[in-house]
Amino acid sequence: MPQLKLLKSLMVTVTGAFFGFYAVQLFIPVKPSQNRFLASATMSKLGSNQYAKSIFDLKIKNDVLAENPAEISTVKVSVEAFQDLTPGLTYTWVLPEGAEILQGQAQGPIPELKADQSQEFMIQLKGYSHEMNSHVVFVVKGDINNNLIDQNVIVSSRPEDSFEYVVQKRTEASTKTANKLGIPKSNSAIDPSKVVY
Repeated sequence: MPQLKLLKSLMVTVTGAFFGFYAVQLFIPVKPSQNRFLASATMSKLGSNQYAKSIFDLKIKNDVLAENPAEISTVKVSVEAFQDLTPGLTYTWVLPEGAEILQGQAQGPIPELKADQSQEFMIQLKGYSHEMNSHVVFVVKGDINNNLIDQNVIVSSRPEDSFEYVVQKRTEASTKTANKLGIPKSNSAIDPSKVVY
């Protein structure tokens, strides 16, 4: 008898939990655009970035970097198309606070480019210098083949303060040291002298 009571109470608990869980699901609103099919899923930010990088590449550099904010700096961006780039993309320069563009456009359309063509954009500005640690950002937004594009590149007025600069200089120093020690440099990932036949 005690086993029967235990079994009944266990069955009532499991049945209540089952019906309770699915009853609550009926009252939770589900957006119609949300479903589990991959084809209907919107592209995530990561997917959008990967898609954009397969179409074009952005490179930014300080062409002329002023020593103080009163002098003029020049920043250049190169847009290189890997595939035909149709109209529909726009660019915007995002400047540090207090900086002003003296020459060049703050925003505009990116022209139609064929594969392997590139386009250069340039601004001259005041208020961006080595004296102050600040950044200039070049943002590309738009729509290509019904895919939203939102890419940007950034350049610092003090690149020597960045981690990437430290790593780059460390790599250059270790390469120079290896060359001074007479260690042969191989262009291959596999060192032929260490291959066992």
